[in-house]
Amino acid sequence: MSGEIKTSYILEMNSPDEFHPKYGNFPDFRIERMEIKCPEFNKFLHTIVGYDYLWGGRTNWGKDEWYKYVNRDEMETWVAYLSGTPAGYFELEKRSEGDVCILAFGLLPQFIGKGFGGHLLSKAVERAWEMKANKVIVGTCSHDHPHALKNYLARGFHIRETKQSPANPPVESFWELILERVDGNIPALSTTDLCVIRLGEGKGISIELAKILDEIDTTSISFFTVPPERPTELHYHDYDEYWLFTEGSTTVTLRLPDGTNKEYMIGSYDLIVTPKGVEHAHIPNETVKGFQFVGKIKQGARHGHLYR
Repeated sequence: MSGEIKTSYILEMNSPDEFHPKYGNFPDFRIERMEIKCPEFNKFLHTIVGYDYLWGGRTNWGKDEWYKYVNRDEMETWVAYLSGTPAGYFELEKRSEGDVCILAFGLLPQFIGKGFGGHLLSKAVERAWEMKANKVIVGTCSHDHPHALKNYLARGFHIRETKQSPANPPVESFWELILERVDGNIPALSTTDLCVIRLGEGKGISIELAKILDEIDTTSISFFTVPPERPTELHYHDYDEYWLFTEGSTTVTLRLPDGTNKEYMIGSYDLIVTPKGVEHAHIPNETVKGFQFVGKIKQGARHGHLYR
């Protein structure tokens, strides 16, 4: 971003004959449709993919807005995975007039620059024409990745509209996009209850917790699978850690540095946030799956599991 102005572009493709796909040979790269609607996952993807590019429009959405947006028959979400880890996604909407709009498209930070962008966009456009589109529409702006507009033009889109407007405001941290906004003073972390966020119930990270968290290391996001025969022993880190469970159930134990501890039954779309120094363990009741990531590790921090 430069200056205080952004330039926005609306692009369209009017015929499959204009489509110039670019497919790559990526044996471990797969793209799957989310057959079961999950607004929480759409929010997660929108946040992590769009954070560096100041994606706007949904920053202040709550549970109702996300559920209304995702739970529509005309809405499709497709997620790209590389060796089991989410690498990118796109959202498609079939409009009443017959046009198909690419509502969101992008890669997670660690997968940019590896040739996946042209391949993923080609798959998005291919699916749009399969939906019997009259034309395919997509938008981008000068906040986006420098190669975004070039990628759209190379695939056969042409610019229909250009406009300028004030630049999108920056956000203070990754979690500013998903934490709860409440009034009042911000106390120190007082209970392990704050570390358990029921995303599936529309909950968010409280300001009390967010205040003590460091910025997310977006390159650390990975997919995990833990069978019941591999429980995790009680330990802590010199950095923040996050576990977003998407399948299965597990019993999580959290213990504060003062010795206060509590057990929680954790299921799909529960997020466990353990700030540095908070001990944690879990015993899966069945195979559990999800996404794990950490806060930025500061100089002098010890790596790996630490024990008291």
